[in-house]
Amino acid sequence: MGPPSRPVAEQLWPDVRSSDDLHDALLDLCVLPVSSAQAWNAFADALVSAGRIVRATLPSGPAWVAAERVELVRVAYGAVTFDPAPTPVRNDLAAHADDEFAAAERIVGGWAASLGPFLAHSLATRLGMTPRLAEAALGRLESGGLVIRGHFTADVSESEWCDRAALDGSIG
Repeated sequence: MGPPSRPVAEQLWPDVRSSDDLHDALLDLCVLPVSSAQAWNAFADALVSAGRIVRATLPSGPAWVAAERVELVRVAYGAVTFDPAPTPVRNDLAAHADDEFAAAERIVGGWAASLGPFLAHSLATRLGMTPRLAEAALGRLESGGLVIRGHFTADVSESEWCDRAALDGSIG
C-alpha cells in the first residue's frame, strides 16, 4: 500500500516521538499492526507495562490497541484475543458502535485520516478486516462526507479512497 502522494501521506502519518505520542496515535487508529510499528517497540513495551495498550491477535496478525479502544475492536472483529488481558477502561466510542459496521467505520475512519489516497482492499488486508466490512465502513464514511472515492494517483487504475480533509489540505 505505497503512498501515492508521499508528501501528503508523510504529513498525515503520526509523528511518534514518545510513548504518549504512540498512545495518542492508537486512540485515532484504534488498531496498529505490530509490523507497522516496529520503530516504536520501546514505546509500545512501556505502554504495555503501564496498562495503557494491549496486543490483539487479529486475522492479519498481532496489533497494538489502546486500552480505551479494546471494546470497539471487540465489536468490529468479534473473536479477538488480547494480551495482557485488558483492564476495563471507560470507552465512549464503544457505546456509539452498536454493531461491527459502526465499529469498523470508526477504525477505518481513523486510518483514512492518517493516510493519503489508498485502496480499500489494501487497507482491509493491513487491518485484518474482511473486504466486505472495510467497504461497508468506507461507504458509511462516504455517506457522511468524510471520505471520497476517485482516481487520485496517476499510476493507479483502481478506484481509491481518501479522507476529504486530507485531500483538501493537499490542494494548492
